[in-house]
Amino acid sequence: MAPVPLGRVHRGWRLRGGGKTARVGVLGASGRGLLHRRDQARPRARGTTYLDRHPREDDKKFAERQAVAQYLNYIEPIIDLKLSFMLAKGLIVEGLPPQVEDWAADVDGDGHTMDDVLRDVVAVQAAVLGYTPTVMDMPRVEGVLSKAQAREAGVRPYLMPSTPVSLLDWQKDKSGRLTWAKVRTVHTEQDSPMDVPVEVEEITFWYPDRAEVYRITKSGTAEGVDGPTVYSHPFEEVPVIVARRRPVPLDPVRGLPMDKQVAVESRRLFNLSSELDEHLRGQVFAILQVPTDDPEKLEQITIGVDNAVPVPTQSVQNWSYLAPPASVAETYETRIENTVRELYRMARTEFDRASGGVESGESRSRKFKATNRAIADFAGELARYVQRIYVLAGRGLGVSKEALDQIRVTAPRDFDVEELANTIKNSLDALTAQLGPTANAMIRKRLVDSLLPAQTREDAERIESEIEDLARMEALAVQFDAEISRGQTEGEEE
Repeated sequence: MAPVPLGRVHRGWRLRGGGKTARVGVLGASGRGLLHRRDQARPRARGTTYLDRHPREDDKKFAERQAVAQYLNYIEPIIDLKLSFMLAKGLIVEGLPPQVEDWAADVDGDGHTMDDVLRDVVAVQAAVLGYTPTVMDMPRVEGVLSKAQAREAGVRPYLMPSTPVSLLDWQKDKSGRLTWAKVRTVHTEQDSPMDVPVEVEEITFWYPDRAEVYRITKSGTAEGVDGPTVYSHPFEEVPVIVARRRPVPLDPVRGLPMDKQVAVESRRLFNLSSELDEHLRGQVFAILQVPTDDPEKLEQITIGVDNAVPVPTQSVQNWSYLAPPASVAETYETRIENTVRELYRMARTEFDRASGGVESGESRSRKFKATNRAIADFAGELARYVQRIYVLAGRGLGVSKEALDQIRVTAPRDFDVEELANTIKNSLDALTAQLGPTANAMIRKRLVDSLLPAQTREDAERIESEIEDLARMEALAVQFDAEISRGQTEGEEE
């Protein structure tokens, strides 16, 4: 396959001359053209805040309101709830070769399993941003190694989950497969604390058989470009795998976020809350009208927090505070309450009713069907993502094509809310029964796994330690009660 011309690298188009594609010189002095994005021409939102500025709000006032605004994150608990249902059941993996199964226990060279990466990075980012690009790479070694030699030398593929902004550009063929992709990574090189740090950007062009790497280095005002460094890989396709919450039609890369409309409504809530807070702050430090014929003398009078305004003594106004009617705050509170309800309705999660009425399990299941369908679709996308990961890893490990063709990763289709509810109820009932400390510890661990399937490894270890400490305390309490009971029995016998 022919390489992408540097004209495409530099400005996003091919330069032609004499009927042939011209290769333009390497990017001038800076290499900034390497950072061209596919969507660079699109208009981007300006500003650094979700707050909407009022037309009569000056710069100082708007900056003050920004400084005290508090964002209420309704997106996180909503997405956590849905991911908890999805990740609680896990994916069904069949036909996984032993080499790939061993690789899945450490997919990034840092001890993280495939489940760790899927739970902590891939699924969360795909839910929030729509898609998670992931690059499969191999350690670069001197010389050309066969698959057998690489296997004997312990050279293993590794995963690099990335972000949508790191996948700069790509091209697909008629079947929708990537023919090349451009990926950007950034890191800092500094051999010692006394050295000047060097910012390094690597722009990698991935092809089905090789990678071409350009390095842009920047230290102070100095900047340089090196490359390309070309090396081959064994993956037989562009090793950029994308996990998507839901695919954008006719697009091999982009995906749609899980709760995009909820995020828009959450911005509305942010603005309503900020405006209500500003209104209340104005009431706390209200403006006081002071009758006077000499306003300049007013500065000598200490009135609250510099909140006095002079009015003529002949005015019908007396000493009084300027305050808007209470209905303004009441209207805001009502609108905020309705917006919160709308957030949960749009997210297809039940809003706790103030009436406290009991709802049947059948009714809850019926309401959950739409959410179940969205979760099941997302789980199916993750299953396809993981299957591709395993196939590419198998190629890097030298596994035969026949063995790789047997890999199947599927996702459950039914994420029943009642199943989780029953697990919680049964666990709580068991904990109230007269069971031993060991049984209680096992039940607590099962309950935690059901409620918090997306917990990190560190949190899981800390929770397990706390449960074991509680079990030891219960065991000591049982032993203490037994000794007291034995002492009372011996006293009665004497």
